[in-house]
Amino acid sequence: MQKNTDTGIEEVLFTRPLQKRGEMTVDNIFSAAKDLIKTGEPDMLSSRELSKRSGYSIGSIYHYFKKIDDVFLSLFIQRRNKTYTIILEKVQQHDPAQDVEIFIKMIVDAIFCEFKKNNNPQLTRWIIRQFLKRSKEPEKLGAIIDSLVPSVLQLIARDTTGTFAPLSETEARLKLRAIQVVIRSPFFECDPMAGTEEHYNLSCQVGIRLFKTNP
Repeated sequence: MQKNTDTGIEEVLFTRPLQKRGEMTVDNIFSAAKDLIKTGEPDMLSSRELSKRSGYSIGSIYHYFKKIDDVFLSLFIQRRNKTYTIILEKVQQHDPAQDVEIFIKMIVDAIFCEFKKNNNPQLTRWIIRQFLKRSKEPEKLGAIIDSLVPSVLQLIARDTTGTFAPLSETEARLKLRAIQVVIRSPFFECDPMAGTEEHYNLSCQVGIRLFKTNP
């Protein structure tokens, strides 16, 4: 899967160590950062707290990362890439004998689960702000889902259920983005609906209407 190029953020947010010891240092810094993220307080995502939690000096952390924010932004991007890599694999493995509703629920489940796992309004807003500040093309925040388009079109072509509407590449891209927006917007905007059964069901309904063939 393509990484980070959809956002305009440089591929490398930190200096990759050449030696095993350096790799271990970076891994330990990331591990400490994950622990801090679990605290759920943006004020805890600081160089001082990261140094205390990791056991490395602030100078050692800055040896690998230009900014402390880059530690947390790297984790965000890694997690996002991992989520969409998993979705891509599921799309490619989708049984052509399974109808559009099963396909849409698979997509919604994967994205929804990731947001629910990390549903902390304060922290979500903080990370997204850092993400948008660093991006050369912030309007492409959701463009990572475009990586699914070729596989989705192949899936539709081999479908045997007759439940998928035929789509052009542009239609598939825009419809996938629409599903993504329906899922993520309530989380980003701290809407009380975010993460509820109503939100999940609505996301599935929207996706099915977008991809299902007309009766």
